[in-house]
Amino acid sequence: MFIERNRLFYFLVLLLSAIGIHAKCIHYQYCIIGAGPGGLQMAYYFQRAGRDYVVFERNNISGSFFTHYPRHRRLLSINKKHTGAKNAEFNLRHDWNTLLSHKSNLTMTRYSDDIYPHADDLVKYLNDYANELKLMIRYNKNITRITRVHSKKSIIFKLVDQNMECYVCDRLIISTGLATPYIPKYVPGMEYIDGYESISTNASEFIGQNILILGQGNSGFETAQSLSSVSNFLHVLGGSNVRLATSTHYIGDVRGINSKILDSYQLKTLDGLLEERISAIGFVKREDNKLHLCFKDDNSGNLTESKSDLRYDRIIRCLGFRYDKSIFSENSRPLSGRGKLWKYPEITESYESTSTPNMFFAGALAHSLDYRISGGCCIQGFRYTARALHHLLEWRYHKVPWPAKLLTPSTLYDELITRINQASGLYQMFSTLADVILIAFVLVMISYSTDTLSTENYRHTAETAHHSKNIHPVLRYYRKSTLKKLLEKNEMPVPDRIHHVLEDFLTDWSVYSHHGHYLKLFLEKIFKLDLDNYYAGNCFAFAMSFKKMPITCSKPTIQKIESMITKK
Repeated sequence: MFIERNRLFYFLVLLLSAIGIHAKCIHYQYCIIGAGPGGLQMAYYFQRAGRDYVVFERNNISGSFFTHYPRHRRLLSINKKHTGAKNAEFNLRHDWNTLLSHKSNLTMTRYSDDIYPHADDLVKYLNDYANELKLMIRYNKNITRITRVHSKKSIIFKLVDQNMECYVCDRLIISTGLATPYIPKYVPGMEYIDGYESISTNASEFIGQNILILGQGNSGFETAQSLSSVSNFLHVLGGSNVRLATSTHYIGDVRGINSKILDSYQLKTLDGLLEERISAIGFVKREDNKLHLCFKDDNSGNLTESKSDLRYDRIIRCLGFRYDKSIFSENSRPLSGRGKLWKYPEITESYESTSTPNMFFAGALAHSLDYRISGGCCIQGFRYTARALHHLLEWRYHKVPWPAKLLTPSTLYDELITRINQASGLYQMFSTLADVILIAFVLVMISYSTDTLSTENYRHTAETAHHSKNIHPVLRYYRKSTLKKLLEKNEMPVPDRIHHVLEDFLTDWSVYSHHGHYLKLFLEKIFKLDLDNYYAGNCFAFAMSFKKMPITCSKPTIQKIESMITKK
């Protein structure tokens, strides 16, 4: 009896909660948290699909992160205005800031002529994008709490803002980005250290000072570059060797525009790099008002001062960012990634939280699926992962299939050449996003290798194209029998055939003799068909000799020739 009463009480609580939710809270099908570029991209696709959605933004403008960051105001995203091509899809390969839309005027290249634009130009562009497309954004709505609640037969999300106003959402998309500075708690003396988020950008305030920068990422090198010309000496400390984007091809690594400090280090002009884990150091402030760099004893954990007597006037923390998890209640908090992915939420291949159903992540927070592989950390990549997420949601909840077109074997080659030479999503999200051709199954991706500055750069031929190290298309063919393994194990099997299109210095794979011929041979092996193009007369000769006609000989062509002969 006692158990039954408890169950009844629990049911009444849920019922009253559900009644209260519907009575007081505004309901939406989709809620997006954050009007940064990732949130705007998702909003665009929901708007085009006619879905019931809203974007909550805590500030009074879109893209507010970029009103403050990067601190020295120069973006790292390339804004290549002139490519020599008029094809908009191709141009997106080299325009890293434009969000996807159907409006040709909404491109970042119209807002700045600089190859690395000023951050203020991006803010203006993002707000023009939101306003011109009339996206459903509620500004000055700071969502402070997210909980999961029962409603009828489902569990939905309840959101509360700073004014205690309430909203409920069937599905939730978190697009708040990595915006919270990472401040380690285990470093003694951290209270003496300035943060990247709050340091002055007036270099004159640092004249004649000894400076230590914690962090060997782009924010650390950006700060070092700004201060090296005014400091006595400047050191940049990190836990491993500096990773340069020119070597790794990962855009999140140190970019060339920020790497001038490496020149002064290698050429012995007082600037330098220090290698040590942040967890192994600490700082002590002495009577001379200097900050002394100390190292933790491996056994006791006590601090011991460096024998080289490293003393600094200013120490600046540039240790990157993480995402804000404080808005989640206990029953809605998503799991975090493991290992190197600790600062990202743990998500499935569908960008959904592994622990909180119907909670999805867009923008930079979806980058864990392609971390240190392709461009999902920034606009040029996550505009495509946002599009992919939208297609996934459309299929799962509305049964709207992914965009597709019907091709014949005779038209497949031309379509492949077009996609290989123009598709921007494949190009920016190489080794991550792909075109799928259902023959049985051909996967079309673009890939990089490692060590792209080696002596064998661009020296391969079609026979050795699989050794290509620079960006190039890769086609993988899977037979139906092979695809059964995909369904059974939920992982990509080894392809039955694979074709590497030879790397090209100009990334132009339209030249038939270099690329197209070998791609056609690959397709002919798959189809077991002759894909050569024949003149109409040759096709007619095939027909008259009762031989099997090549697939490129269309029936209308034969009928046209027969009609001409009959008239004569």
